[in-house]
Amino acid sequence: MSENRRQLLKDAMDNKETYRIPMGFWHHFVLGKDQFQGLERPELLDKIVEGHKRYFETIEPDMMKLMNEGFMGYPPVMNNNLETAEDLLAIKSIGPDHPWITEQVKHVRRLVDLFGDKVMTFYNVFAPLQVIRIRLDFYDLKYDRFVYLAEHFPEELHKAGMEIQKDLEILVTKLLTETKLDGIYYCVQNVQSSMYDRETYDRLIRPTEIGVLETANKLSDYNILHICGYAHHKNNLSWYQDYEAKAYNWATFTEGVTIEEGRKLFPGKCVLGGFDNNPQTLIDSGSEEEVCKFVDQLIKENGHRGYIMGADCSIPNNINDGRIHWISRQVKEKENCMKDDRKAVIDAFLNNETEERVPVAFWHHFVSFHNHYSGADPEIYNTVVAEQKKYIDEVKPDFLKIMSDGFFGHPSVCRKTITSVEDLDKVESVGPDHPWITKQVEYVKEICEHAGDDVYKYYNIFSPLQYIRLRFEEYDEDFKKFVRLFHESPEVMEKAARCIAEDTKILVKKLFEETSIDGIYYSVQCVQDKMLTHAGHKKLVEPLDLDVLNYINEFSNKTILHICGYGKYTNNLSWYKDYPVAAYNWAVYSEGITLGEGKKILGDKPVIGGFDNAEGSILYTGTEEELRAEIKKILDEAGTKGVAIGADCTISSDIAPERLELIRKIAAEYTK
Repeated sequence: MSENRRQLLKDAMDNKETYRIPMGFWHHFVLGKDQFQGLERPELLDKIVEGHKRYFETIEPDMMKLMNEGFMGYPPVMNNNLETAEDLLAIKSIGPDHPWITEQVKHVRRLVDLFGDKVMTFYNVFAPLQVIRIRLDFYDLKYDRFVYLAEHFPEELHKAGMEIQKDLEILVTKLLTETKLDGIYYCVQNVQSSMYDRETYDRLIRPTEIGVLETANKLSDYNILHICGYAHHKNNLSWYQDYEAKAYNWATFTEGVTIEEGRKLFPGKCVLGGFDNNPQTLIDSGSEEEVCKFVDQLIKENGHRGYIMGADCSIPNNINDGRIHWISRQVKEKENCMKDDRKAVIDAFLNNETEERVPVAFWHHFVSFHNHYSGADPEIYNTVVAEQKKYIDEVKPDFLKIMSDGFFGHPSVCRKTITSVEDLDKVESVGPDHPWITKQVEYVKEICEHAGDDVYKYYNIFSPLQYIRLRFEEYDEDFKKFVRLFHESPEVMEKAARCIAEDTKILVKKLFEETSIDGIYYSVQCVQDKMLTHAGHKKLVEPLDLDVLNYINEFSNKTILHICGYGKYTNNLSWYKDYPVAAYNWAVYSEGITLGEGKKILGDKPVIGGFDNAEGSILYTGTEEELRAEIKKILDEAGTKGVAIGADCTISSDIAPERLELIRKIAAEYTK
């Protein structure tokens, strides 16, 4: 099946993880005054079209930036001396019917029709005042004139820009509604004058250019902002942080701002670049081996999420296009090591087999603790659904744990605040038609459909006793009530838990019959009472767990048991070693039991974990080198057979998807 390069680029621009890095480079096809004379000399447009066509066939890029040469000469600017305030004030909008607009739309349609069904296409649009600068710099070769105008006639320059913006908005509207163009590549630049600080730029320049971008964004979700830097032309990138675009491109070498540093300026956004575009640099002078080695370096440094490999700006126009094909070929050979068959990786993990790579999975909550019990509130429910989907799209874990946020509270436990054994004795089953069951099934079904079939999907379910304990401690904030009532009447506690177990089994049946769930992540905890011995656990607690677990096993053999420990809450892992589950997860740091040690205690069954989930731990603060050392320590000790990297429990929702992706990447590269 042929590769869908359009979808590949869309995924990258949506800041999703991609199976390989897409690439896009471009150069001019005519130079000098020819770039401004497409209207007067139609043969130039034919040459430009042929240049694009030849480039596309030679390079096999993943996107096409369509050059606006031939139309770089905006008539009111070209028919103007651009020397005085009066000259600037003479620049007026030409309107929608001028050939500069209508013929440009025809030209772009001609180009898009060549490539648009194969790759996404973007047309180069200069910001209004850049239209003036480009004419002065590249047609007149008067390199100081634009700054002179900006410093001596700032208000008049502003008014000229506002007029040009009117026509560029018309042009962009026509391009995005009358052709199949996907978006624009919008070029901005700081005025290269100390007079133009941030306040001056925002007052005089921003109003002349932001309207074009806003117009483009209304008509397309896929526009690129190019912050143009070269030679002595430099920019303060932070001035453009609120210029909304789908992807950002800047001169990493000229500005001295790496891709990684730029990502911090434009968080959660796709970035484009990596190569220096200047003549006599690697792009046009390096050997094939050197170029391909740099491609590998860029992939290693920048990862497979939200990254398009390209250059700072247009590459030398006299370059041998075959050199760019080296890059095209190399990115296709370097597929993402984490975009393999995730199910096969987890199958090997669950079967305690040697894994192709070590799997990794983390999860976090999407609403506050009190709202864990508020799934009946549409706002809370919709938030959980939206955030869970976002997490799936951004993180791509090796298996998906679907959080039960909003459904922590069994209705009969939450009906009123339980304070006594008598209250507890009134807990009862709610049956198959209660919204607590039907709404959970609806939620899980929607999330499973969003996640797709290429990943195993687990749903979080608590043990019957945990539903009671969590309500008392997390919602009522009474940390002694559970143990007190357990002491007062273990029989009533067991009776209440039996009612919850019946509803849990109803939920399990519906989940497996009505959704595409693959397994259950079943959460337990020892009763935090030192008087409860192993014998007491086996008599009072284990039968409740086994009742539910054995029922789950009628539908799936992939259950993961989470032995929940945190802070003062600790467990005796050996009490769970005979539970009928496929894998275990526990709090390595709270329990003081490593993955390797726990694996031995639990009969050598598969285990997941290793990272401390506590605030301030290395999971959140460690450098790449520290994370690499931590993963090596975990896997050196536990081995890789039947071992997956994860955390003690849920992690902070503040963690960046890129950080989790880095951990997956490091784990995939592990060698002892």
